[in-house]
Amino acid sequence: MHPQSVAATATATHRTRINRANSQHSTGPRTVEGKAHSAQNAITHGLTAATAFLPAEDFAAYQLHVQNLLAEYQPKGATENILVQELADTSWRLRRIPAVENHLLALQTTAPAGCIN
Repeated sequence: MHPQSVAATATATHRTRINRANSQHSTGPRTVEGKAHSAQNAITHGLTAATAFLPAEDFAAYQLHVQNLLAEYQPKGATENILVQELADTSWRLRRIPAVENHLLALQTTAPAGCIN
């Protein structure tokens, strides 16, 4: 084997051992509460969330929103039901935009000069 290949293999083996040892120190949340909190880490504005409804929102208001659109469009069949649900979810997300804008503007007015958020 070429001397550089031997050195590269030894370095890779050493790095693997170090990575395995480090992984034992950072295993993530262990409690149910910690896991639930960690699951929400990626939510910032909710506009691209996997679900339209976020935990901090009023679920009854969301359900009423969906029911109003179903009553208005009276979908027939699976395709129309999917389309009305998509309309409901998208319009629900769009309702968040003014709050996101207000939050961003508030951050800009309170952030130190030259700070980028």
